Amino acid sequence: MKPYLPKSEQGFSLIELMIAIGLGILVVGATLAIFSTNKNTYVASENVGRIQENARAAFEIMGRELREAGGNPCSNSANPELQIPTVVVLNSAASNWWSNWTNPVFGYENGALAGTAAGTDAIEVKSATGAYYTVTANNTGGSTFTLNTATNDLAVNDILMVCDFVEAAIFQKTSGSGATVTYASGAGSPGNCTSNLGRPPSGTATCSSTVSYQFQPNSVMSRMSSAQWYLADNGRNGGRSLYRRTVRAGVATVEEIAEGVRNMQVTYLLSGAVPTYENAATITTAGRWLDVTAIRVDLTMEGTDNIGTDDQRLVRNMSTVVALRNRNE
Repeated sequence: MKPYLPKSEQGFSLIELMIAIGLGILVVGATLAIFSTNKNTYVASENVGRIQENARAAFEIMGRELREAGGNPCSNSANPELQIPTVVVLNSAASNWWSNWTNPVFGYENGALAGTAAGTDAIEVKSATGAYYTVTANNTGGSTFTLNTATNDLAVNDILMVCDFVEAAIFQKTSGSGATVTYASGAGSPGNCTSNLGRPPSGTATCSSTVSYQFQPNSVMSRMSSAQWYLADNGRNGGRSLYRRTVRAGVATVEEIAEGVRNMQVTYLLSGAVPTYENAATITTAGRWLDVTAIRVDLTMEGTDNIGTDDQRLVRNMSTVVALRNRNE
């Protein structure tokens, strides 16, 4: 005879226990499924948000610089017929990308720029659109300017432009402090081939000319800005980033602008009877960089987590078109 136990002390039967365990498993499974779904949704949303944020930063910063390509204090046109004549007195200017001012915009097709990711485009932009300073004196015979303020951002070895509404000159500051800017020849890198800033006779090389030009008070001086935009591996999980390379006072600086940029393709709108977008190779062959009026940038952005189709990273294609301000015909 089984001992009698009060009801309060009786346990679960085996069937009741199995039912309870089964229900518990169902509840835990449903909870885990909901948690996993919510986690994936959160990670996907975070990746999309990061992609959009990186693309927005890339387009904003790059677009601002592209719009100003070719700008300078005394002319708002890259059309040779409307530009003021410009003299470049830098040594071997064409030997360095940052001192070659032939084209304010120049593109590289399909990894042509050294150090860039294979199959991606790159672009080079130049302008003189920083802070402007007024010239109060240019000594007779050249080599020294006096500015209206001793507080300026013009450092030794900076490449500068000075202009009035007759002509402009691009040179390198070789010494001077405060309100004084000296541009002697034979010093610095690349340095100036001459301290004569006048236009040489037609057909005469600038550096072989002895023509001087005295910029009058109220001429304007500004620092030249040059930048290369390109993609390269960032060393993080096989990812790529958009980089901006600049040269200031002869020293190169590389900044990472946006991560998660898998590809960049750049095409250029040319002025003419039938405006068309062309790639950099075509424009270089035709020698038409001064005819570029707008630039289209296509970025392939990717997330950081493998949550897309076939367990791949999320990928989004984004594009923007930037009209160049300094392209009045």
